[in-house]
Amino acid sequence: MIALIRSTLATVRNNTVPSVLLSAPGMMTVSGLFVQQRFGTRGGNRGNTYQPNTLKRKRRLGFLARMKSISGRQIVKRRFEKGRWFLTH
Repeated sequence: MIALIRSTLATVRNNTVPSVLLSAPGMMTVSGLFVQQRFGTRGGNRGNTYQPNTLKRKRRLGFLARMKSISGRQIVKRRFEKGRWFLTH
């Protein structure tokens, strides 16, 4: 992947065409190449890393967990003062 980026950068540096043409529609930019390499094809699925679990969510973000610490109480207080309908999970 690094070799691909280096070769692309080298061609961009050596190219005498104005930079306006380098960003023409349909042309692949350096950042576009990086994104395509990193995440696969455009519009592809990034995976299923988030597997929700209600018990873990409640233990980490629930009202009782917030009330155990000073910073958690501050979070609940700020949300209450702001007028949030839901203070915690």
